[in-house]
Amino acid sequence: METRGKEKRTCVSMACMPCRNRRSKCDAVMPTCGSCRVHNTEAACHYNPDKDLRTKGALRKLLVDYGKEKRTSDFILRSISQGSEADAAAVVQLLRNNNKPENYSDIQDQVVRMLHSGGNIEVVSGPIPSGESEPMSVLTLDASQTTSSQSRHYGATSNLAFQGDELGLSTNEPAGEVPNWTTVTSDTELIDHLLKVYFTWSHPFHVLFSEECFHHGMGEKQRKYKYCTPLLMNAILAVGCCYSDRPEARKNPNDADTIGDHFFEEAQRLFAEVPDEASLPIVQALGLMSLRETMHNRVSSGRKYISLMSSMVAELGLERPPTPDRRISDAEVEVRKITFWGSFALETASAMWLGRTPSPLKPTGLGHPKLSPDLENVLWKPFGTPNYDGGETELAQPSRKYGVLLQLCFLSGIVNDFLNDFYSSRSGLTFEQSCLHHEKLQKWRVDLPTALQIKDDGITLPQIITLQCVKSAPFGLSVC
Repeated sequence: METRGKEKRTCVSMACMPCRNRRSKCDAVMPTCGSCRVHNTEAACHYNPDKDLRTKGALRKLLVDYGKEKRTSDFILRSISQGSEADAAAVVQLLRNNNKPENYSDIQDQVVRMLHSGGNIEVVSGPIPSGESEPMSVLTLDASQTTSSQSRHYGATSNLAFQGDELGLSTNEPAGEVPNWTTVTSDTELIDHLLKVYFTWSHPFHVLFSEECFHHGMGEKQRKYKYCTPLLMNAILAVGCCYSDRPEARKNPNDADTIGDHFFEEAQRLFAEVPDEASLPIVQALGLMSLRETMHNRVSSGRKYISLMSSMVAELGLERPPTPDRRISDAEVEVRKITFWGSFALETASAMWLGRTPSPLKPTGLGHPKLSPDLENVLWKPFGTPNYDGGETELAQPSRKYGVLLQLCFLSGIVNDFLNDFYSSRSGLTFEQSCLHHEKLQKWRVDLPTALQIKDDGITLPQIITLQCVKSAPFGLSVC
């Protein structure tokens, strides 16, 4: 019987992946090579020419991939170096959230979509890995710390620390350098004046939004309406009119009762036109509209806007920290905290002045705004007073506005509990309850930082005086 000689193995230039891994000879038979049949690895037998760097095609593809990665890296670096601070924070967070190599191929498209959406990371699909903490802090509320989980905030090691003076976010920024945000007037000098008096006399105590983020949003060449909107701007100007003695601050220059009416009516019109959805600027604007109506002794109207504000706060879930699966920028996390605590303090104060039970909405695991020495030491100057021309003055001193907000958070919690106990019973507070609340208020006063106490031998900031008035108000109720 004629025997057949052993066939010579065909010389192949490419081996399947299992043969490459075990360094065995491969006959390159498709779909399964002989070696894989012997080693029972038929299921894993496949060929990947892109991994074989001996071929020109694989080398060419490798060079193309390297070129694409370099272009993506250059684009991202330009986005960070040339974009706004809020955009830089959002891009860096996006990079840290997409830390898997397989996600790098489409990272540039994600950055483009995110920047076109106004820096909102929520537009990018995919969950944030559980347990991942926010790496940056927008307002540098504590240069040695970072916030967990939206805001706005750059940490000390990010080289993007948000300093108001470095970014030109001073309250002295001329309104004429940005597009008009109101149709009421085109007088940018008047708008600049109203913004200055608002941020001097109202905002340091009623902090409903981040002043730094607001000025940043107002100065953007392309409006993103994330931190500054026409509705919020007109609400601010309406409140600012209450601190101005200019005839232009009145709808009818000859009628003092119409002060701020033109800006407030514009805010009402814009609020009626907004879509049926909640947002941070709308919450902030509603709080200001309530404050303005209360200042004009229109209590029922002010209460209406307070109720709308509280409902929208609950709708947005501002009373609790964002869940880990939500893609929210670090800046927005801090703005959310500032907005909630400002709204909570305003609602509690309204309940105290009107003599009623406050809203049941309370913080659920939400932290307080943290302090930054850089922002606390921004000078307060008495803009709008007759003898002040805008220059240097001996009255200038650190504004302490976020320190006031932090203490107002603590104080509002105490007053809120007091009001609930006081109005929940027809007989009022018992002696034991009165003593308990009195001890809490006294402890708050003792723990108050020296910088926030009334000075015996100097000028005390108006927001600090107002803070002390809020502390004393519950005593009057308990006596009555």
